[in-house]
Amino acid sequence: MIKTYESYLIKLFLKKVLNISLIFLSLVIILSIFEEISFFKELDMKIIFPFFMTLLNSPATLFEIFPFIFLISGQFFFLDLINKNELDIFKFYSLDNLKIVKILFLTSFITGLFLISIYYSFSAKLKFVYLDLKNNYSNDNKYLAVVTETGLWVKDEIDDKLYIINALEMNDNFLNDVLISEFDKEFNLIKIINAAKVNI
Repeated sequence: MIKTYESYLIKLFLKKVLNISLIFLSLVIILSIFEEISFFKELDMKIIFPFFMTLLNSPATLFEIFPFIFLISGQFFFLDLINKNELDIFKFYSLDNLKIVKILFLTSFITGLFLISIYYSFSAKLKFVYLDLKNNYSNDNKYLAVVTETGLWVKDEIDDKLYIINALEMNDNFLNDVLISEFDKEFNLIKIINAAKVNI
């Protein structure tokens, strides 16, 4: 059973994660909207469409930033405890820093599992819809490449299977830190391939 102080620390940390996530999501939306407006400026589109495209793409971008969000949230968590002198109160009741770090570790681990198992699938499907919609405005109907803050994104269709490829950087004929998501026609995730380097 979770003790009262553990429940308090978990809620405080998750509140910090949520607040920092919302701040980063806002920044991602603000920065991405300019890219989308630039892409659609030559087309006769309603102004709301680039905003809609930005919202579809933002969860995938946010997923890439989550390690930094957890790091910053942990720093604000401890700053909050120090500013309110709660660390001294916990020490008075024989709760040392190691126990607090252990609680944060377990909370981060469980939250990370949730993000990888549920949030990633959700953001990948939104990214697929984003690339599919953007593909309608490209010259090739089966292929789309987009460069964003998170690297190179490629959507391709081969043998009735859809592939979304993300590479953090490109050097000469190689893509580095590559993540390939394979989907069937119904957008069900078949498999994910992760590679440090891919020869193109």
